[in-house]
Amino acid sequence: MSKQHNTNRRMFLKKLLFFPLFLTILPKSSYANSKLDLSLNLDDSLKTISSSNNISMQNDIFGVSQSQTNSGIVDEVDSNESRSLQLYNTHTQEKLDVVYYENGNYLDYALDEINSIMADHRTHEKIKMNKDLIDLLYDIKGKLSFHDNKDSFINIISAYRSPVSNSKLRRRSRRVAKNSFHMKGEAIDINISGVKLSSLRREAKKIQKGGVGYYPRSNFVHIDIGDVRSWRG
Repeated sequence: MSKQHNTNRRMFLKKLLFFPLFLTILPKSSYANSKLDLSLNLDDSLKTISSSNNISMQNDIFGVSQSQTNSGIVDEVDSNESRSLQLYNTHTQEKLDVVYYENGNYLDYALDEINSIMADHRTHEKIKMNKDLIDLLYDIKGKLSFHDNKDSFINIISAYRSPVSNSKLRRRSRRVAKNSFHMKGEAIDINISGVKLSSLRREAKKIQKGGVGYYPRSNFVHIDIGDVRSWRG
């Protein structure tokens, strides 16, 4: 028992002597590893910054917009852009020539005027017309030859349609949808004086921003901002 006791005691003393040495070595090792990690992280950061600067420099050289991302190109907002529409309501004979977007902002008073001329001519009710639909009209205008002709107005056959009006029209024609985009301010039926109806349809379809219905017998093109599709009525 005494011999075993002495052996255990020697082993305990060896461990006790080794422990302070272990504590002395451990901080140095940890410090060394931390220093190495810090160096690696700093090196990676510098590489990232250098890479970003190189990309930025290349973009400047080749004229690539800084708004490009990995997911694609984001359209930049031109703060100097001005958007206008020339509208004529065929039922009320109202005319409107208005700038509705300027210096990067939609103009509330102009949008209200657009809402008024696009009101339901049967009930005189109006709604806030969807801005995407208004911009779609502007895009179509830009694609056609009348772009700079102030005498060529977009003729409104039907824009906003109240539920009451929509129900009446449905009783007359099966072509009228129960949940029409017109009732949400997201559709308009138009033609343009001096522009072939087929050309209007073609340019509207090219833009690929919604539905385009072609109604040559009624002399209008239906445009909405729903899914991209087309049909002949």
